Amino acid sequence: MIIPDTWTSKTFKRAAQRHFITCCHLLEKVEHTQKDKQPHVITNIYYLSGYILECILKYYILEQNHFKGKLTINDLESMKLKTHNINDLWKRIEYSFPKKEFKWSNISKKWDVMVRYDCDNIAATELKQHFEDTVKPIYLKIQEQY
Repeated sequence: MIIPDTWTSKTFKRAAQRHFITCCHLLEKVEHTQKDKQPHVITNIYYLSGYILECILKYYILEQNHFKGKLTINDLESMKLKTHNINDLWKRIEYSFPKKEFKWSNISKKWDVMVRYDCDNIAATELKQHFEDTVKPIYLKIQEQY
């Protein structure tokens, strides 16, 4: 995988969209997956759901600030967008997003990029609830807005 030298707000939007489609597909299939393979699928859904939130929140922040140019790694650092901490990004949109309409689940509060290496067991039903109550509505609202 090649990491780009520059990003635009649309880069984050496309990444969120790609991960959203993948998670929707995996969520449809997880119950039909062999029991011994389900934890792996669930971990990947959880991991990607965090990236959906990270990317769509970064996209929202950039759009709110009317940033239309290309971003370098230094730009991301100076804008405090070179982070994977979705809780910090969620706090940053506090005043410009109707947050009260959305549930920030406990699963979201615990998300960290380290989940790709180690993840506590999450039940498929709990993960589906997290996706339906948190990830999907936030993603769709921002997609609809911009």
